[in-house]
This record gives sequence, structure tokens and C-alpha cells, in this order.
Amino acid sequence: MTKMNKNLLNELNESEKVYNNSDQTNHSIDELISNLTQFNWDFGKIPSKLGTKPRKITLTLKNIGGVPAHWQFKLPNDSEIEMEPWADPGEPSEEKAFENHILEKGIFNVSPRKGSLIPGEQMEMNVFYYPKEISQHYLKTFLQIQNGKPLIINLMGETLARRAYMRLVKDVYYLPPTPIGLEWAVTYPIEIKNLGITKLKYHIDTTPLESLNSNNYDFRVFEIQNPEGTLGPNEI
Repeated sequence: MTKMNKNLLNELNESEKVYNNSDQTNHSIDELISNLTQFNWDFGKIPSKLGTKPRKITLTLKNIGGVPAHWQFKLPNDSEIEMEPWADPGEPSEEKAFENHILEKGIFNVSPRKGSLIPGEQMEMNVFYYPKEISQHYLKTFLQIQNGKPLIINLMGETLARRAYMRLVKDVYYLPPTPIGLEWAVTYPIEIKNLGITKLKYHIDTTPLESLNSNNYDFRVFEIQNPEGTLGPNEI
């Protein structure tokens, strides 16, 4: 959010000016949005179970300017024109069909979708992700401020089939240089998390580490202190 707030304080660039005056150009929508700034809002992974409540992101919008601000959060189908019954739109692309499916199922929802703020006024906007089906979901949306910054917001989330699901908090760990001759080995925490709703038992294959140590005259270059254990729901 810090990057997004900083971006909103910047002057409009040329691509954003063209987008705001799209009624005066012949550019397609793909051309208009190709150079707009994008931000990812990731809802993470949610285990699938009956009656699961949606995951919610709450944003506080505040007008720090000197004039009224009118904003609107647009979904991809907001700008579609209703076609006559006899019109044939043709087969949608795979990406478009997936987008339509997410919109029809109501996987993502925003409330309220638009509003106005006088100088100094603030309000909350809620974005919801509903785990209605087991899949990865993503949707490109737009946050439009009248005569201001148009931003692309990529909504993402995943609903899990497994009741227990382990994830590394980080995929890559860079260990800092360590001086020779320390009396005790330096310990670095590597965090894992159970994203599921039941207990999870884990076991780490230490064969590669044992091979590395063996090739270094059986010196313990690396050692994992707890290569197996149990994690409760949402436990790290």
C-alpha cells in the first residue's frame, strides 16, 4: 500500500492522461491500459470448507487534496455494452472465459464500488474473496479517480482442496557471511506455515545436507535442528 500511496501523489504521466481522455482517441482498451501502473492484491490461500466466510481487505480512502474527489472501482464487465439478442459475440478466449466465470460466480466483490470525498473526508472500502471453488483466481480491476490516477488492481487468491497445506514463508534464504572460528554455530530460522484447518505433520529430507557434510570431511556445514514435527492450523 505504501507504493500505491506514493504513486497516487505523483503527477499524471502521458499514458494516464491519454487514458483519462480516451473519448478523444481511437486506441483500443488494451492499448489504453498497457502502460498503466499495476498493483497486486493477494488474498493468499484459503482451505475449502462448507460455510467458509470470505477473506476481506479493508482500505481507508482519504481525500488529502483541496477539491472534492470522485472515485470508482471498476470490474471488467462494467464497461460492456448490452448486445441485442440476435448479435453473435463469437467464442471468447480462454482468458476471457475464465474472467467471465469469476464474475458470474462472484468470486471477488467490492463494496462500495464508488464514492465522493470532500477535502479531509475519509471512508472505508472492502474487497472480498469468496472461496467458492477449488482453484486459483485472478481478476484485473481498475481504481479510477476522476481527473486523477487510473490504477490497475490485480486481485488474486487461491482456494485449497487439502485441509492441511504447508508453505514456506520465504522460498529463498540468503545467509550472511560468517567468520571462521566461532565457538557456536550460527542459527538461522526458516519459517513454515500450515495454511490448512487441520494438524499437519511434516518431514524434511536431509539427504542433500548429509551428502554436503560428507564431502566436507564430515564437518557439519549445515544441520537442521527439527527436521520433522507437527503444525496446528495457521501455526508457524
